[in-house]
Amino acid sequence: MAFEEFEYAHSHDSMMVFEEFEYAHSHDSMMAFEEFEYAHSHDSMMAFEEFEYAHSHDSMMVFEEFEYAHSHDSMMAFEEFEYAHSHDSMMVFEEFEYAHYHDSMMVFEEFEYAHCNDSMMVFEEFEYAHSHDSMMAFEEFEYAHSHDSMMAFEEFEYAHSHDSMMVFEEFEYAHYHDSMMVFEEFEYVHCNDSMMVFEEFEYAHSHDSMMAFEEFEYAYSNDSMMAFEEFEYAHSNDSMMVFEEF
Repeated sequence: MAFEEFEYAHSHDSMMVFEEFEYAHSHDSMMAFEEFEYAHSHDSMMAFEEFEYAHSHDSMMVFEEFEYAHSHDSMMAFEEFEYAHSHDSMMVFEEFEYAHYHDSMMVFEEFEYAHCNDSMMVFEEFEYAHSHDSMMAFEEFEYAHSHDSMMAFEEFEYAHSHDSMMVFEEFEYAHYHDSMMVFEEFEYVHCNDSMMVFEEFEYAHSHDSMMAFEEFEYAYSNDSMMAFEEFEYAHSNDSMMVFEEF
């Protein structure tokens, strides 16, 4: 399944719902959500910086392509992404942004802040990857040089998915049924005592091996990476929609 299909996992009834997928409320043998999000993966995984900018194999689109969807002719332009001119059966972008999921799904706040079991690392660890030595830092997660067979992150973010997939609006705001927590809980994370407060999340006093938040924010990347200014303004090819359109 393409990465986009992986992220949204509108799978058969036997598949765990997206929340289970995102948080891995899985059997004891499954890695906790934090391990999932940060890719406690094998040595073959690429560093975080590589994920955000997709210095991937020739078949992967560069980060600029990710932000503005330098996709194949069949892909909808970025404007189409923002407004989700999807197939008739797909919910419009507004639906994607608010995520009307089923009752069994955990609220978006749990998704973003990982109110996981005691064995899971707190959100600050989640965001900055206070992971084991063998794990690549959060930088490795966000940039994810994945295999050739994986669809570039741009395909993931824009989810030109099949008719059965819910559009982005459903994902972002998670207007779930009565059992879901409200967005305010998402933003402020009234989490258990064991979770680190949002301030810790924002500043992430992480280990020496982790890139400081400033590095995260500005992406001091390799020469082959587009500078942060390029990222923000997308000096892209003629086929890309200008930043104003974005």
